[in-house]
Amino acid sequence: MPERVLAQLPQGVVLVDPELVIEYANPAAERLLGAGSGGDPLPDPWPDFSLRELATALFGSDPPPRGRLVETDRHFYWVEGLPPSTAETAILIVEDVTERERARQSEREFVENAAHELRTPLAAIVSVMDVLESGAKDIPEARDRFLKHIRVHSERLSRLARSLLVLARLQTGVEQPRLTVVPVRPLLEEIATRLDPAGGVEVSVRSSEQTGALADRDLLHRAIANVAENSAKHTRTGEIVLEARESGATTQIEIRDTGPGMTAEELARAFQRFYRSSNGTDGFGLGLAIAEEAVRALGGTIELESEPGAGTRVCVAVPSAKIIG
Repeated sequence: MPERVLAQLPQGVVLVDPELVIEYANPAAERLLGAGSGGDPLPDPWPDFSLRELATALFGSDPPPRGRLVETDRHFYWVEGLPPSTAETAILIVEDVTERERARQSEREFVENAAHELRTPLAAIVSVMDVLESGAKDIPEARDRFLKHIRVHSERLSRLARSLLVLARLQTGVEQPRLTVVPVRPLLEEIATRLDPAGGVEVSVRSSEQTGALADRDLLHRAIANVAENSAKHTRTGEIVLEARESGATTQIEIRDTGPGMTAEELARAFQRFYRSSNGTDGFGLGLAIAEEAVRALGGTIELESEPGAGTRVCVAVPSAKIIG
C-alpha cells in the first residue's frame, strides 16, 4: 500500500522487523503511540498491555489470531497485528475507539439501569399479589391497603415507561419539534401551579407578558417542568424562582432554588441517565436527562450551576420571539 494512502488513514500503521525496529510509521501511529520514524525501536506506551510482546508473537510459530481492546486511563484502543507474509516485516494496526466504546458502555449501563428500575416495582406488585392470593383479599382492610400499594407501583411503572419512551424518541429524532411562538409567562405559571414543594417554600414566576420563545410548547414545557420538579424535590426551605428574559436572539429561562446544592461530582453527572444524588429523593434520575434532550431538540442550550449549600441554578436558552398585543 503506498505511503501516501497510509498517511491519510486515521488508524495507526507500524511496520516492524524481527528486531522490533520500526521500518515505517504513519502520522496516526506517531500520534497514537508516540512511535518514532524508521530506525527507532517500537515503543511500549501502555502499562497494562505490551505492544512489543504482541509484535514479538507475530514473528513466532503461533501468532495471535485476532485483535485486542486496550483500555488506558482515558482512552480505548483496538490493536491488531498481522504476521509477516512474503516480506520480513509485521504490521501493527492501532485505532482509537474511545467514542465507540464509551457509547457501548453507556448503552449497556442504560439497559442495566432500566431493567433494575423496572424490576423494583414489578417485584413489589408480584409480592403484594402473592399476599392477596394467600388470604389477605378476604380481609377488607388489608385488601384495600394492598390494592393501594399495587396502584402506587403501577403508576410508578407507567411514569418510568413514559419517561423511557420520551427519552428514546428524542434521542433517535423520532419526536421532531413543531415550532410555534410560545408565550413564556403563562407556561411558567402553569408549571409553577403544578409543583408540590415542601411547606413554606415559595414558588414565584418572574417574566414580562411580552417574552416569548420560538419552540415546541410541549417540549419546552417538559424541559422546564422536569427541572422545576427537581428543584421542588430537593428544596426544603426558601424559594424556587422561574424567571424568563430576552437576551438578544435568545430567551433565557432560569430556574433557581435555595436547596442543598450539588457537589462537584454530582454536578458533573447531573444530566446522566438514571443518575440520582445522595439526597435520597424519589425518582428515576431521568428528569434532567430528558430536559437536556428536549432543549437540544429545540436548538437551545441548558446550563447548570450549583454549589453545596448555595442552591442550584439552571438556565435554558432557546430562540426568542416577541409577543405582541
